[in-house]
Amino acid sequence: MNGLLDIVLLVCSDAERAEILRDRLFEEGFHVIGPASTAAMAMALAAQTLPTVAVVAKPPTGRRNAVEFARDLMRTWGVGSVILSEATDRLSRTPHESRWRARPNQVARLRRALTGRGASSPSPAR
Repeated sequence: MNGLLDIVLLVCSDAERAEILRDRLFEEGFHVIGPASTAAMAMALAAQTLPTVAVVAKPPTGRRNAVEFARDLMRTWGVGSVILSEATDRLSRTPHESRWRARPNQVARLRRALTGRGASSPSPAR
């Protein structure tokens, strides 16, 4: 189980996509909190649960965009974030992300889980 030690705050304004991502993360051993559709709800969940990393799958509704939310989450609770592109599960890159991005080992585990290449995925036939 890859994410055994990570508590993931899932932020996604699309309920269907959130369910798919939550299931993928859970299958790979991550403890998932949420999904939260608004930045305010996500911040409240973070205050109550102290996640170790956040995944922003769709921009939160409300006054903060994904980058503003990630920056606020890092500044307030010290929680790094991974922001997924809206169209795919590939990780996006944005300006100044080093200020709020999750640690490289967290990003790698999340990437494997979200792309179906985690520990519980079947090995390719040889």
